[in-house]
Amino acid sequence: MRYVKLPQENFEEFFNSLKNWGKLYAPTKKGNIYSFQHVENPPEIAFDYTRTMLPPKKFFVRPKDEMLRLRGGVNGRRAMEPNQ
Repeated sequence: MRYVKLPQENFEEFFNSLKNWGKLYAPTKKGNIYSFQHVENPPEIAFDYTRTMLPPKKFFVRPKDEMLRLRGGVNGRRAMEPNQ
């Protein structure tokens, strides 16, 4: 596997190009706690973080998603409909 490192002097340009695609979330420090938050500028990012309050998976992937909902049907049967 090939590793490619981004030079520190190019990070701001890279950050701004990602920002054009949508919202950016990164680890930030508030007091003694690190957590993932929406960031607008590179200085807000805590590059030296060790652990965040929530792991990245739990931040980016919600633990529960409603996939379908049951509603009352006819003759005692229930109809299922996808979540809209």
